[in-house]
Amino acid sequence: FDLGGMGKGWTVDRTVDALRDAGYFLINAGGDLFAFGAPPGTRGWEIHLAHPLDPRLRIATLRVAHRAVATSTIARRRWLHDGHIRHHLIDPRTGRPARGEVVSVSVVGERVFTAEVYAKSALILGREDGLAFLESLPDVEGLMALAGGEIVMTSGMDRVVDRLEPARYMQ
Repeated sequence: FDLGGMGKGWTVDRTVDALRDAGYFLINAGGDLFAFGAPPGTRGWEIHLAHPLDPRLRIATLRVAHRAVATSTIARRRWLHDGHIRHHLIDPRTGRPARGEVVSVSVVGERVFTAEVYAKSALILGREDGLAFLESLPDVEGLMALAGGEIVMTSGMDRVVDRLEPARYMQ
């Protein structure tokens, strides 16, 4: 039993609540984060979304203020079992690791805990259903990195994306 991302998200949300009067700040808990306010002279905090298969590279740069960002991926916490790659994100419809072309999902929302839940859900749902799910949520945007190198986003995600770097995505 691992509370992982949701446990981190809940903890970050509680810390943000406690620090609301401290001015602008960024809390990053292993990639799930909350950007409170914006540093002076900026439009928000610059957030780099790492390449899901090579964390030395990035796939996008975001600008966020007063927003949570959470990423879920099948590229980490993987293992080989009976000749098949398995991972930690289990599709409740099948009881097996989620399958599909989505490698990672990053969600921008109001709270880190819910952004983490939405990212995991969208990844498990897959490209079409996951994107439709994210589009249906108020004040939530998302970006999906697909196995073939394509990046797809919700209709409002371009408001927080400063730069996409798909040429460096799948090398």
